[in-house]
Amino acid sequence: MKLLHPILVFPLFLADIAVPWPATQSWLLGLLGAASFLYVILGTINQGRKLFGRTPPIDEDLQRLNSSLKKELKDQTDTLTDAMGDLQQKTEDAISEMRIDRLRTWEALKGEIGEVKTEVAFIRGSLQKHRHS
Repeated sequence: MKLLHPILVFPLFLADIAVPWPATQSWLLGLLGAASFLYVILGTINQGRKLFGRTPPIDEDLQRLNSSLKKELKDQTDTLTDAMGDLQQKTEDAISEMRIDRLRTWEALKGEIGEVKTEVAFIRGSLQKHRHS
């Protein structure tokens, strides 16, 4: 006779046991109901923790936000200040060039005016000589 391994023999013994299924069925349904009830209770507790749990203090968030906004504002202010300085320098250079051009033009006009005065004086002198002669 061939002997079976003990692991293979154990299920054979379980098959011979008479199980009262109506009692076992109600017991399993009760166990399933208790597990479901426990699952609902633990889920409710977990959701309550999420809802009413500790939240980080708003002051820390506001300070972090305030410091980042101050840094961004400072960066933008520095950028605008540099741009304004560049524009001011360009404007001052343009004004200086206009003044120099105006002075050169004025000097040229004064020279031409002096020549015209000389020519007018010469013409007057010629006309006066012709009138008196």
